[in-house]
Order: sequence, then structure tokens, then C-alpha cells
Amino acid sequence: MGVEPSSESVEGREEAERLAAVERYAILDTPPDGAFDRVTRLAALIFDVPISTVSIVDRDRIWFKSRHGIDVQEIDREPGLCASAVLQDGPWVVADAEVDPRTLDNPLVRGELGLRFYAGVPLITRDGYHLGTLNVIDREPRQVAAEELSALEDLAGIVVDQLEVRLAARDEAARLARAQADFVTTAAHELRTPLAAVYGAAKLLERTDLTDDTSRSKLLAVIAEESDQLASVVGDILSSAQLEAGVRLHTVREACEPAAIAGRAVDAARSHLPENLSLELADSHVPSIESDAARIKQILASLIDNAVKYSPDGGRIEVSVALHDGGVRFRVHDEGIGVPAAEAERIFERFARLDAQQTRGIGGTGLGLYIARELAHELGGTLAFAPVADGGSTFELDLPLHAPSASAAGKNAMATSAG
Repeated sequence: MGVEPSSESVEGREEAERLAAVERYAILDTPPDGAFDRVTRLAALIFDVPISTVSIVDRDRIWFKSRHGIDVQEIDREPGLCASAVLQDGPWVVADAEVDPRTLDNPLVRGELGLRFYAGVPLITRDGYHLGTLNVIDREPRQVAAEELSALEDLAGIVVDQLEVRLAARDEAARLARAQADFVTTAAHELRTPLAAVYGAAKLLERTDLTDDTSRSKLLAVIAEESDQLASVVGDILSSAQLEAGVRLHTVREACEPAAIAGRAVDAARSHLPENLSLELADSHVPSIESDAARIKQILASLIDNAVKYSPDGGRIEVSVALHDGGVRFRVHDEGIGVPAAEAERIFERFARLDAQQTRGIGGTGLGLYIARELAHELGGTLAFAPVADGGSTFELDLPLHAPSASAAGKNAMATSAG
């Protein structure tokens, strides 16, 4: 037979979890904030009382994030009424502290403050932790109406919303910082590897005893291929920096053949395709469009490169072009591991990369899909991930037959980003 945990141990564990939540929200000992000060002023106005506070209940103190009508920054936890109110699931009201048995001997009642009326509402996070209270205080006893308490609960909800927003912002900033740090490490690796290959090949070419033309040609091919890889990585970094700075990527508007562009992208990818993969271009007959052929090829190259990374040995990658919904759809499909549903949008973020173990250790800057989607927007189109029921991944690039004006493309990009 198991031993039932004592109420003291349960309460101790719950208090430890609550204090951990207080620490997670990082609100203690932060500077005054106008958003919270407006709430306490409004609460005091609604109740017509001289004092209102946003109180955070710490381990051994009650700290005021906002205080209206008092000068102290914190008080000991033991005499504080907020320490009792924070344990409640709803409003905690003391109409007359001098006769209420809960507060008869409280030093805040008997002491200089002379507290007679107190109403507090707990600040409850989305995951159910009670961080503190929003409360109103008076030196005169009084009754409180239901609508007043409802208003106090609404104001407490506003305080919690502010705390949640700030926590989310901090978490996002921390996530981005981790992603950027990871990107710096990855980019350094992506640059170092081809640089080492170029340097090694160049040093071999310096050897006076290397007279074999075939060997020299192979070394020159290594230098050319690795230089292309270097240029690609540097290009991604520069394009990402431009986009982050709000600089639009340059595009042109000219007549171009979608099938021919797809063919050139496939031919370029085949030149360095792993032997255990196949890359096919489906027959297509679509009319010419007004767009930027070089940018379309850049997008397709990124999608094909992504498909190669995530394809298993013996996998097949197919590229197709077809008319779709009054425009042209480029489609890149692979038979790889697919993308988890939770990652479907994140893969288009800056620095986003799936687990390297899933990509067989193949690296990448995590900028390719981000830049590809931004380019699609600049061309007046969209780039989306389409889940595949039987595994693998499909990316669809939809472009109009006629290029929009630069201003219209910019509006399209903003609308898509907002959505």
C-alpha cells in the first residue's frame, strides 16, 4: 500500500512550482512600467480608494511592480494580505479589517497604515500559477459591489496579458539569439569546408612535379565547384542581411519560359547530385510568363537542394511546371522524411534547420527557404509547403503570368507575411 503524501509536502511542492513561475516571468526587481501604473491608477479610480498595487508574492517578501498611493517598494511576506489573496482562485475581500477574524491582529491593520478595506484578485498565468495580486486598499471600511469586483478581475487580466506578452517576447528573443549563435557556427563551418578544399587544391597545383593534365583538371574542377559553394553561402548571408534591414531584393521583369528555367535548375543540380538519388523533370507545356528567370532559378535551386538533403538513399526527386489557377505552378517533390506538421511554417524562418541527424549530417545555413519565400513574394507569387500523405515533401511556387508592379509586389509580400 502506498503512502499518501502529507498536505504539507503537497503545499510545499506547489509553492516551489509557484516560485519557479515567478522566476520564469522575470518580473521581480524590474523598473517601474507605465502599462502597470495605468492599471493601478484606474483600479483606484474605479473603487475610489487611495491605494492600489500590483503585487508579486516572492519567497519571503511582497514586491510591488506598480504602486499607487504608497511609497514603499516591498514589505515582508508574513503580514501582507496579498500572501493570502494569492492563494485564492477568485477575489479575496476584507470589508472591515478591524472586525474580520482573518485580519484582527495584522500589523498593517493595527499599525501606521491603518488598513480597513482590502480587495485583491490573484494574477493567474495561462498555465495556472498564481504570481501575485492586483489589489485596492482603503483606510475606511466599505462594501464592494459585484460589478466593481468584475472590473478588478478584468484589470487583473490585463496585468496577466502584459506579463504573458513580455514573457513571450523574452522567449522569442532568446530563441532568436540561440538560432543566430547556431547560424554563426554553421556558417563558419559552411565557409571553412570549401575554403579548405580550395586551399588544398591550389597548394597541389603549385607542385612542380604535377604534370598530369588529368590531375590538374580535376583539381581545377574542385576549385571551381567549391568556389561556387562559397559564393552561394556568402550570397545567402548577404541576401538575408538585406532582407533583415528592410532592403528589397532586386528583381527584373522580362519574358521567360518556365519549362526552360526549370530545366536549367535541374541540369545544374544534376552536376553535383549524389549518385544514390535521381532527379527528374516532368514534361510540361506552359506559356511564357513575365518574371525574373534568374530569381526563379534561384528559388528552384534552393528547393532542389533542400529535397536532396532530406531524401533517403535511392530516393527520387521530381520537378514539374504546370498552369494553375490563372498562373504557373513550379512543384518540387521528394520521397524524403517529410516535415513535421509543427515545423511546416517554421522552416521558412531565418536560420531554421531541422535536426542534423535527420539530414544525414548535411549542414546548411538555414537561410535558403527563408530567402526563397521572400523572393517569391517579390515576384508577386507565393511559396508554400504542401504536406504529402504517404511521406516526403512537396514545395509549390506559384507565380502570375504577368509580373505585378514593384509596389504591388511589396504589398503582396507584406500581406503574406502578416497572414
